Formats: sequence, C-alpha cells, structure tokens
Amino acid sequence: MRLDRNLCPADPPCHPATLGYPLPVTVLLPPDAPLPPPPPPQRRYLEARNFVILSRRASGSHLARNLGIGFNEAMTHLERMERAGIISHPDDQGRREVLARDPRSGPTIRDVG
Repeated sequence: MRLDRNLCPADPPCHPATLGYPLPVTVLLPPDAPLPPPPPPQRRYLEARNFVILSRRASGSHLARNLGIGFNEAMTHLERMERAGIISHPDDQGRREVLARDPRSGPTIRDVG
C-alpha cells in the first residue's frame, strides 16, 4: 500500500502508526487462557470517555471546558469514541448521542438474560 505524499512526505513512506492511525491487532488465544493485561491506558482519553458516559453529553466544547483541555484534543477524543461506538456520528445539526450505557444505571434486560 502506497501512502499519499501529502500525508507522508518522507521517503520511504511512513508507517500508518506514525500518522496516528490505530493498527488493528488480532490475537488468537485458547478458550481457557487468561486474557492478557490491557495496554497502558491513555489517561486523558479515559478521563474524557468516562466524563462523556457519565455526563451523557458528547460536545467538544463541554468536554474541553470541564477537563481543562484544548478544543482540538477534545474533538480528537470524541472522534476516537465515535470509532469505538461509544457515541454516534454527528447528526445534521452536529449533535452526537451517547450510545454507551452508564455503568451506574444497573444491568439491562440484555445484560441479565
């Protein structure tokens, strides 16, 4: 795969990981194997994710104001949450819906049965 020169002016072409794209990783484990520990968390993203889920508001300015981060960083976190399925794609007015369930609300019918 050859990358566009505008994205990666270096020669040889940049690896996608250097451009900020997450690389998918598939690990096949035996059914009885314990799960490996999660990778080291990115603390600011996790704070942003938890704040959005608990406040039920997915707004860049709201996130930036309350966490004391820049608007661009807040929007980067929101885009990552969208890719993860935590929030919806913005509607025609730019509003996003929080799709993730608030863990404090207890189990749902789907969780129980």
